[in-house]
Amino acid sequence: MDSLQAARELRHALQTYITSNAEIMADESKMMEFATLYPTWEELLATKKTYPAKTIFRWGVNAAGEPQLWSFISDYQPQEIYTPEEDISHYKKVGVTEDGYDVWTQPLGATDCWKLGDIVWHKERLWIGTQADAAGNIPWEPGAAGWSPYNPEPSDEDGSQGHPFTAARGMEYEYGKYYLDPEDSKTYLCKRTGEAEGGKVTLHYLPHELIGHYFEEVA
Repeated sequence: MDSLQAARELRHALQTYITSNAEIMADESKMMEFATLYPTWEELLATKKTYPAKTIFRWGVNAAGEPQLWSFISDYQPQEIYTPEEDISHYKKVGVTEDGYDVWTQPLGATDCWKLGDIVWHKERLWIGTQADAAGNIPWEPGAAGWSPYNPEPSDEDGSQGHPFTAARGMEYEYGKYYLDPEDSKTYLCKRTGEAEGGKVTLHYLPHELIGHYFEEVA
């Protein structure tokens, strides 16, 4: 067996594993970690076969220059005159929400890291990149570090006691501002001895878990 044939068989084996793994197929962020292993649209087109709904393939690249995954909306035979981007009635992008936000995936290295200001979908909510490492990259998972909850709709949250910010693990807090803890529905003031109002700190716990250290309960 030559090396090219061996590589083809290995790729086929990996494709079979990925498409039969329920955990991967249920999580778009995991699918995208293995994007290069999925067949291309051109490969599916060449077979002249009808493929079932949710079949995953790659075509083109995303905004980061990485392979873009797509899936079939319903059973369909690819047509050469209609590319995935032109035929949205039969194809949809994987890793992109209906509102056009990227689904977060774990970066593999510095070249595909997220940046400050990036907005991603993860754990049933939107996040915006607010803290990067020395190289300007955000390698961490939203909710762990580097990200803050993001709301694209106008919000009356301003950090006052009447309109506290909604707290989240891994977000950047500001001393002197008020935060609503989503787990106990109580409001807390962010304060710490020796720290001036306006100073900021990233915390990986919710306010009720840091009472007496970074927060005091006010309601």
